[in-house]
Amino acid sequence: METQNQIKRTISEPGAIEQIKKLLDENPVMNRTQIADLVCERFNFFDPKGNKQRSGCSKALRKLELEGHFVLPKPSKSPKKWQPRRLGKPVPDPIGMPEDISQIHDLELIIVKTDEQMRIWNELMICEHYKGVSLPVVLDFEYYSDKYFFNIGNKKKTVKVGIIFKSE
Repeated sequence: METQNQIKRTISEPGAIEQIKKLLDENPVMNRTQIADLVCERFNFFDPKGNKQRSGCSKALRKLELEGHFVLPKPSKSPKKWQPRRLGKPVPDPIGMPEDISQIHDLELIIVKTDEQMRIWNELMICEHYKGVSLPVVLDFEYYSDKYFFNIGNKKKTVKVGIIFKSE
């Protein structure tokens, strides 16, 4: 069993490149993942649990393609720009929110866990926050909205927290 750092070295050998070219010729309708699986099987690239080292094999194949050794099938999926999951409607204004922050009592902080809560979070960031929504950027503490949510976290972990105003 080869370790992952040996994959490119192993398949860069002239005999291995010829075997890969033959695999590509024999399997013209296969996609890149299927070709990587075949290469893993052919060269015995498995991790200690017995799983194919598909990712390392795919990366090595792409590098060899860039070096001009062979042509891989075109990628089947093009990378898409990240877009947040949204509610599809505006978040309603909070009920019973006092005008002055000192009048807030019985404040409950919640961790955003469910898909619905995440959609509310994203909708608020898109519509209410002056910077909008983006991929998570972790700051030690940053207040995001005067209505519902803020982030608490550090460089290793962030928690999105929601504010619920309880009306009496």
